[in-house]
Amino acid sequence: MTAEQIVELFSDEFTEQETAGRIDNLQERLILYTDCISHAPHRILKINPVLTDVVIPFVSVDALLPIPTERTIPDVQAATLTPELIAAFLTYVAHHPDLCKADGTFKKNDCARLAKIFPGKADCLQQLLTALINLSVLQHQNKKITIDSAQLMAFAELPFEACAAYLCVAAAGNFSRSLLQEYAELFRAVIQAIPPEGYSRTTLLRLSYMIYTAQDSGFHSFQHEQFRMVSTATYTNALSQTEQCTAAHMIRNTEIVRIMFDRIIDTASDFGVLIPWRLSTHKKNDKVLFFSAPLPTGTTKIARKKAITLTGFSVTIFSGLSLSELRKLVPFLSITQYDTAPTFEITRQSVAYACDCGYDSTKIGNLLARYSSHVVPQNMYVTIEDWERAHNATALYKGYVLCLDKKNAHIFEHNPHAAQSIIKKLAPGIYVLQCTTDHDAAAVLRAAGLPAIQSKDTTVAPKTALPFLPLKNIPVAFSATSEKTDTTAPIHIEKKYTDAVPLIKKLYAALNALPLSPQKRTALRHRIERRVILSPEQLSENAVPDTLPEAHGVDFAGKLHLLENALRTRTAVIITLPDTSLSGRSTRYTGTPLVIHKKQENPSVVIRLNKTHECREFFIAQLSSVQWDTSL
Repeated sequence: MTAEQIVELFSDEFTEQETAGRIDNLQERLILYTDCISHAPHRILKINPVLTDVVIPFVSVDALLPIPTERTIPDVQAATLTPELIAAFLTYVAHHPDLCKADGTFKKNDCARLAKIFPGKADCLQQLLTALINLSVLQHQNKKITIDSAQLMAFAELPFEACAAYLCVAAAGNFSRSLLQEYAELFRAVIQAIPPEGYSRTTLLRLSYMIYTAQDSGFHSFQHEQFRMVSTATYTNALSQTEQCTAAHMIRNTEIVRIMFDRIIDTASDFGVLIPWRLSTHKKNDKVLFFSAPLPTGTTKIARKKAITLTGFSVTIFSGLSLSELRKLVPFLSITQYDTAPTFEITRQSVAYACDCGYDSTKIGNLLARYSSHVVPQNMYVTIEDWERAHNATALYKGYVLCLDKKNAHIFEHNPHAAQSIIKKLAPGIYVLQCTTDHDAAAVLRAAGLPAIQSKDTTVAPKTALPFLPLKNIPVAFSATSEKTDTTAPIHIEKKYTDAVPLIKKLYAALNALPLSPQKRTALRHRIERRVILSPEQLSENAVPDTLPEAHGVDFAGKLHLLENALRTRTAVIITLPDTSLSGRSTRYTGTPLVIHKKQENPSVVIRLNKTHECREFFIAQLSSVQWDTSL
């Protein structure tokens, strides 16, 4: 092992300085020595082979993983996480797709509804929702939660022990596929190594660290019985295999693994896979032990045949079915109460959802008859058929439609590769295909051996041409085809402008008669010049916002605000610069702002001076004052 790995291994018990001191002490006493590998970035510590026989009797795995000495052991119950709970929660999600907020937490109404249906399992269901989303079994899109049937099938085919490990890891964070598998294998190895006496959190973290680092050295599996038989000598010999590993494979970021596994312990406790038990309730810092809860095993033929009890349209499912089998019952059931045995109900909405998932009344009836302990009532078959018929009376399909003549339709329907892609046969020779892209549709047609076809896109609406704007009749003063027109006559094109002169004078006279401040009078005068104001009714005191007439040196925001308003209204300003000499006299400039540079370290303004028509740049912070020029 490296010195860094030893420090990390005992980080919960000793500080880094204490562990480093003990390592140096063992090296000085020649019990440990440093094996320098040319391609390794860290030093490798090994036991002195001469002293191996003397050291081994004093080292044991029990010293690293102490077993609690308390005699009082609680009765370990089964885990809260069961296939029935997952199936019941999936039925709730199927009929309440808008159950959570954007951050993944349950909404207020759904919290109350879930607390009534699943009493005492609020934290478990929240973790289950997060885990299923991170595993892509549930898709959170467009403010709704939907079930990915293909991903659910792949997940349900796993042994439930592996499902529980994946859920505990996925609830702790969103990982890549390889990292998710790695953490799940590590968690499963840890819970299998927990003895009946339990382990504390510190011991679990140390155990996870040992298994994780041992995997780098060649250990790939740790069963409970095997792990108890591993001696330190075997462990030390296995560490010598690091000489054959690269530096990247030998030294891994174990600190992140420790942090993540600490979170996985909490999620496993919410799922009931790990059962925490406090030894004493008198102190705040009590020692807490964790026990591994037994997970459900595989199904039996007897349990499969007696798994369902029907009472009217109420369905009670007992334990014994696997998640793969319960997955088939999810689409047409709706959870009503989750207790010792969950109770579901077959409703019109659940049958409609099952029909959307590809079920029909025959398939639903066969599944009920397969798992029911008694004969399914005939009225249930009839009612389900009526609900299916009412749901299928109106259907809206979205996808690819294939039209064939009689000869090619016969070939297409009897081709096994092409027939499985048919979603619905609308009429003789007209089919709705189960394709999502043009490539998939072309592959289906090639598999059927059909000749080249003509693709007609009916999803694009016909384009409507925009009409051209009509041309206005503009009077001209000459014409090449008219003999009555005098081409030498002058063209009067300024008549419209000359007509506006009296109006402008009238607006100036009305402005001078108003009792306004010089700043507002200047702003309104510029609006008249730019033809923004065209009537005397627009001349109002409220037409322009109130603006400070002057801003002084320390008021940087005020000076910048005045300059921006002057730049926008093209108003002249008077700026004052302090004199750097000892005379103490300041210099004043009058001009119009042209550009303001705000994104540089010292914001500045470029002003065209009225006196010299010169463009100069001034730093805004250095200006003693900025004021409007009211002399106009």
